[in-house]
Amino acid sequence: FPSHDRAPTISLQSIGTKVIVQNESTSFTPVEAFGGYGALVYSISPTLPTNLTYNAANGLVSGSASVYTSATTFTVTVSDQASRSTSTTFSFLI
Repeated sequence: FPSHDRAPTISLQSIGTKVIVQNESTSFTPVEAFGGYGALVYSISPTLPTNLTYNAANGLVSGSASVYTSATTFTVTVSDQASRSTSTTFSFLI
């Protein structure tokens, strides 16, 4: 096992802003993560709108948004098994 303090840092790449069409199926990864130690875990805040889901294993947003919403900024945090984490933001509107 490598030392946790020598594990690669986690690097994030965000899509910036995305437009989602109401009641149309969508599937996208708003933030891609690279590096870290072991499996990465993704979390998002605030909660996504109704009918959209977030996959904590790979950061995928999917579903069919049924409610219009103005541009909202979300924070994605990615953590590794060395208990390190980093965050970035993206936004979307429906």
